[in-house]
Amino acid sequence: MRALGPIDRFPAIEVELDIPAGWGQDDLYALATGSGQEDATRRIDLFGDVRGIQVYRCSGETRVRPGPGALGLATAIASVPGARASAPTPVTLDGYLGYRVRLDPSPMPRGTKPCASDVVVREWVTPGVVRTYGLAGWTNLLWVVDVEGRPVIVNASHGRDVTPAEEAELVEIVESMTFVVP
Repeated sequence: MRALGPIDRFPAIEVELDIPAGWGQDDLYALATGSGQEDATRRIDLFGDVRGIQVYRCSGETRVRPGPGALGLATAIASVPGARASAPTPVTLDGYLGYRVRLDPSPMPRGTKPCASDVVVREWVTPGVVRTYGLAGWTNLLWVVDVEGRPVIVNASHGRDVTPAEEAELVEIVESMTFVVP
């Protein structure tokens, strides 16, 4: 799997990971169990050399510039407007130091306008910037790690119909990652 990121600044970061049956490639970069916004879908997105976050809400877009390092980026993600976020927790991923942030969905009825609440980190907008936007009922488990001086985000996200066992499998997949750095 390759990370979305500016290949003109750095060579592409790739990861190797153990994927169980039922997973496939959603597009060139993401792994998923189903289509992008289905309530039972689990998904893994990887972003390399992230330097900013663009927040898309119904009212418009704003850009969040994180502080330095993995902690600065994790703190910026945890402070995105509309997110119900955990505080950044120290972790390691394939021996690289970083932080984990959990973005939980807000309680809301089905059929609510997607950009009205909740946050999902899913798109590469411009070099170094990822976009967050509302996707009702989705949970994001984010690992923000410093891979040889490059801030990397691994986002394991899932819809509201995913069981605790399926979420645990999602975490196991991410924790099986091995970074392949040129």
